[in-house]
Amino acid sequence: MKPEQVEALKGQRTRLADQLQAMLDTPRADRPTKPSALKAWLRELESTQHALAQLDQLVRLLTRVERRPKSERPPAPKRAANPDDGQDLAILARIRKGARAELRVTACIWKGRRTIDVRCWSVFKGSDEFKPTRKGVMIDADKLNALIEALHLAQQHA
Repeated sequence: MKPEQVEALKGQRTRLADQLQAMLDTPRADRPTKPSALKAWLRELESTQHALAQLDQLVRLLTRVERRPKSERPPAPKRAANPDDGQDLAILARIRKGARAELRVTACIWKGRRTIDVRCWSVFKGSDEFKPTRKGVMIDADKLNALIEALHLAQQHA
């Protein structure tokens, strides 16, 4: 937000606080006596308190965060490219799911770590080759034993 917008919010917050204080300072004799009118007045008091609390929180957040223009921000650090990233070491298994889909278990290297990828591969329209989909999971190779144990448990319950 621009500084003038934050200042406008602060002004609105001050006006709302003054309105709330005026409501609280109203003598009991001047407050509504009819039950329905009193109920409406109390609801207005409660909503004003709630709105003031929200504005307080918003103003605190906006004044705490100092925004710099994009031109002044330092560039995000780039991760060094690892030539082995995404490299498939071996396709360990292919499990057909139908004519146009299969489940592949692959050993690969990702971000410098040895991983096991269990992913659905599909043939999409206009293509003859299988391509990976977002449906799948990649885990570190050292956590493979835990996954195998979980799959054995699943097999017992199937």
